[in-house]
Amino acid sequence: MTEALVLQSARPEHRAGVDVLLQQAGLSSMGLDSAYAQGWVALSGARVVGFLTADQVGEAALVRSLAVDPGWRRQGVAARLLARCKRDWRAQGVRQLWLLTETAVDWFTQQGFQRVTREELPVCWQSHPLVNSVCASSADVMHCRLLQWQVRPATEADQPAIADIFNHAVLHTAHTFEEVARDAEAQAAWWAARQASGEAVFVAEDEDGRILGWSALGRFRARPSYRYTGEHSVYLAPAAKGQGIGTPLLRAVMQAAQGLGWHTLIAVIALPNDPSVALHAAAGFEQCGWLREVGNKFGEWRDLMLMQVILPAEPSVA
Repeated sequence: MTEALVLQSARPEHRAGVDVLLQQAGLSSMGLDSAYAQGWVALSGARVVGFLTADQVGEAALVRSLAVDPGWRRQGVAARLLARCKRDWRAQGVRQLWLLTETAVDWFTQQGFQRVTREELPVCWQSHPLVNSVCASSADVMHCRLLQWQVRPATEADQPAIADIFNHAVLHTAHTFEEVARDAEAQAAWWAARQASGEAVFVAEDEDGRILGWSALGRFRARPSYRYTGEHSVYLAPAAKGQGIGTPLLRAVMQAAQGLGWHTLIAVIALPNDPSVALHAAAGFEQCGWLREVGNKFGEWRDLMLMQVILPAEPSVA
């Protein structure tokens, strides 16, 4: 259903639908009037199926009212809303995001937030109604720093950082079916193979020169008839997730594939991975296959989703 989803700034005519969502999710609308105009809605036709907003004071914002229609959950709607809002808030000068949650710590961690103590919550939010009147004392406080970055072609000097990001995914997630961390020798071989084949690698670098994520292009299969079909990888550092960085990294490999005259790209996504599904759907990829229980990691059977995009430029078939 994500192909029919449209994200839009919240308007007065959406408010009734937003109120229904908040009621369904058991979330308070206390103080929402002042924050409503900062929010975004997810629309299926004219129907509001998702909402997110924040209260903003200077460079800090308190994220609130994230709600998704029950029929649209686990389809990446929340991740798309959060990524879009982050871009909007960043453009408005927001640099620090805060929130309280009782049920979604793991999900927000996947989006780049970290648990902090209540004492770290800025003074401007200590007296906020949601903090004192609604959120129970057991709610977790979470924080995320909005990052500034640029995407550029990777160099040999970037390989240790690329390996670190990849190895975190290997050791701590099921988003890759690799089970052994990549050492310096293996990373050097990986880099040499891409240099020899001309398959592009990109990194996202912040203003302090830290590598936040990377993407790489590769062949889908080795047989000659697959020569116009590619597969790709996109990995983010834990603190960089949910900040919209995956989008330019994905766009970079899509443009590189077009430059090589390739016809289509395929994303092979280990499930569950709502952020990756949402990232690819927003870039025009469509689900084209589902392989059940084809991998076993951390003692559990894992499915793979296949998503595909036909690139705009047609190759000269030879």
